[in-house]
Amino acid sequence: MTDDPIIDEVRRAGEAFLAQFDFDMKAACDDLRRRTDEARRSGRQVLSLPPKRVTAVAGSDKNAG
Repeated sequence: MTDDPIIDEVRRAGEAFLAQFDFDMKAACDDLRRRTDEARRSGRQVLSLPPKRVTAVAGSDKNAG
């Protein structure tokens, strides 16, 4: 597997962001929601995409085991 400096940078940034919240995912998500709300209130355009449909993969069964 080759090293990609852009992927490495994105992973470092994500790690640093989560470290601010002691890797508490709920706290990190709450912060992102707060920032999004602030951006909307200040008039900035916020992109909102519809959820993607999940399709079953042939041969996969989560209950198998």
